[in-house]
Amino acid sequence: MTLHVGGRDLKHRTLGSVRSLSAIFERDPPSDSVLTQRVRAKLGRYVSHPRSITVEARDGNVALSGGVLEHEHDRVLAATRMVRGVRSIDDELIAYAKSDGMSALQGGVERGGEHANVLRDNWAPGTRMTGGLTALALGTLALRRRGIRRMIWSALSAALISRSAKRRLRRSAY
Repeated sequence: MTLHVGGRDLKHRTLGSVRSLSAIFERDPPSDSVLTQRVRAKLGRYVSHPRSITVEARDGNVALSGGVLEHEHDRVLAATRMVRGVRSIDDELIAYAKSDGMSALQGGVERGGEHANVLRDNWAPGTRMTGGLTALALGTLALRRRGIRRMIWSALSAALISRSAKRRLRRSAY
């Protein structure tokens, strides 16, 4: 990873966070097409077969139809409620206990929803860069301490360095 890639990733994440925060204060509701796309994007992170769900939005009311696995039904509704601009949901989904006989529900990958980047197995470049810089700061702090504090800061620094380098080390092993 180069500093350029990590820096660009951090810049994009920061801009996204700033825009998300500023959008909280917007008074204008999103257009129907924007709301539809927001819901579809959210469902892609929560459902194993997002294409089997039809999403239609009108004035903040979202209609969901199509097939969904039974164990994912509540997750679909909860994820839809989280989308900014959704005022109500018309649940017209058909929940199936098994995917047998439903071509739209074949295959697919089980989704776990959204997680903070530091909780993911694979860190983004900006997160790795921030982790490495934080580890450097902790290591520097450790050099200025004595006794048990030095060991604690050193251990934290080493753990963060190894976590930041994890993907990099895996990649070079192949």
